[in-house]
Amino acid sequence: MRFPMYLYDIIQERAAKTRRSFNAEVLIALEDYFGFNILPFPLRVKEAAEYLAITEKQLLNLVEKGEIAYYKPSPKIMVFKHEDLDEYLSRIEMSAFTASPLRKPKEPD
Repeated sequence: MRFPMYLYDIIQERAAKTRRSFNAEVLIALEDYFGFNILPFPLRVKEAAEYLAITEKQLLNLVEKGEIAYYKPSPKIMVFKHEDLDEYLSRIEMSAFTASPLRKPKEPD
């Protein structure tokens, strides 16, 4: 069974709007379709960065600033829950909406 191209376009558009990677949007679409969490396991740094569509270095900077929750099951392993990553994405989307309004251009004298 082939993947319908219209779904590909919809998911790609949704990924651009939500700032997540295309793969993350496919998984979210499947979760919506089946009605349960397909990915109950936590994500490692590389996977979490891909999920957020940022670099690993940017993710580690966000962790350092305390903006994203993480868990350390052992001293050398850092993992992230999907819920925490989604919460961060919704927080930055809300901050974009509540940012100061654009200035109106000055009217000519």
